[in-house]
Amino acid sequence: MIIRKRGNMKMHACGQCQYTATTKGILAVHHNSLHQDIKYSCDLCGYQTSWTGQLKQHKKTIHEGKMFQCRECEYQATQKTNLIRHQKSIHQGQKFQCKDCAYQAGDKSNIRQHQKSIHERKKFQCRE
Repeated sequence: MIIRKRGNMKMHACGQCQYTATTKGILAVHHNSLHQDIKYSCDLCGYQTSWTGQLKQHKKTIHEGKMFQCRECEYQATQKTNLIRHQKSIHQGQKFQCKDCAYQAGDKSNIRQHQKSIHERKKFQCRE
């Protein structure tokens, strides 16, 4: 089911809970992992995940040793996006500012989590 949320952005709603996603694929992963408990297992060590992409990433980094090395320090990332975030935040000084206080973070998702937990008093629960 598609609902409209956040302006004109189309959101896909889960039929079993309040969860909404920006794509059908993300909604399918949510549904498979939370409501049907579908897991993909690593054939080398038994690691399990709900995302096929995470399983591929696991095999590359854990079993093949593929890492992304920062050219300016010893930092290594398992994903290129994490390396880029590190470089922008640490070496280029990019920070995101909370609109309600002096808190700053190197990642937008940390600002969103801060705003929800501190300013909106929402608590995040462990799924396990």
